[in-house]
Amino acid sequence: MGKNKSCDKSTREVIIKLRRKNWSYKKIADHLQCSKTMVFHAVKHFDTYQTTSNVPRVPKQRKTTPRDDRNIVRMAKQNPFKGFNELRKEYFGENNPSAISARTIRTRLVEEK
Repeated sequence: MGKNKSCDKSTREVIIKLRRKNWSYKKIADHLQCSKTMVFHAVKHFDTYQTTSNVPRVPKQRKTTPRDDRNIVRMAKQNPFKGFNELRKEYFGENNPSAISARTIRTRLVEEK
């Protein structure tokens, strides 16, 4: 088993059981053939969330609204030869510091397909 900071649920359960028997991080790592860091993170995960299963992650909030997405797609369909950066500048303006990136424009167009 390679050195990795994360592990699956069954490995975490074994780590927690051994830790409750007062095994050291090094002894657990040697027994499971993993890194001490992985053992530490498994114990920390259990202490924080009181579970050995993975906690669902919070998705990143989108910078564009569904209306923005529709308008971006409409603009791209009207002029399919414009670049992503040109579409961004046309829709959000040249000097808008909170404007989205050209990569986001590309992502929205790919999502629409």
